[in-house]
This record gives sequence, structure tokens and C-alpha cells, in this order.
Amino acid sequence: MVADLTPEELSQKQHNIMELRTALGRSRDILDAVCKREAFKIQRLRIQYNIVNLVLNPLGALLATLFERIQSLDRRKIFAYPVSAQEVPDYRDVIKQPMDFSTMKQK
Repeated sequence: MVADLTPEELSQKQHNIMELRTALGRSRDILDAVCKREAFKIQRLRIQYNIVNLVLNPLGALLATLFERIQSLDRRKIFAYPVSAQEVPDYRDVIKQPMDFSTMKQK
């Protein structure tokens, strides 16, 4: 196939391949720039969300931070989930209003 080409045709084919390679490189650069721009937009939106949340609900942000700190103190995850009635059958007889971190987070 390549042997059947004249030197001019071969030169033109090489030129076309080089142009295609250059165009692909430019396309890759543009795609990288778009990805960076979109990542920056997402980061900016998260910051804006946090600012608006702090302004509109300052106590909520404080409570969320406090809740995360309290949760981090429970390293063995004892209070992470509700006590199972199968594991401790009379738990509800002793503790009338049981509470755990997962229930608190939902509320």
C-alpha cells in the first residue's frame, strides 16, 4: 500500500498525519482547560454554598461541627447505631427514649 504511493502522495499523507496530530494535541489542551474550569466552578459553588449556609444558619454550622467532634470521640462506634432489640431485649424497658448518632444525624 505505502509502496504504491508516489513520493508526492507519501509526503502529502505525512503532512496530513502531522496536521491531525497537531489538531488532536490542541483538542487535548482545550479539554484539559475545560476540565480545570469546571473543577474550579464546582469548588467556587461549594464555597458559596458554605458562605450562604453560614449566613442563613449560623447555629446549624456550629452544631454540625460540634456533632462531628462528639462523633469522633466515639472511636469504638458504641453510639453509632441504635441498640438492637435482639441483642438486648429489655433495653427499651430501662431506656425510654434511646438515642444514637445515626438517629441524631437523620433528625
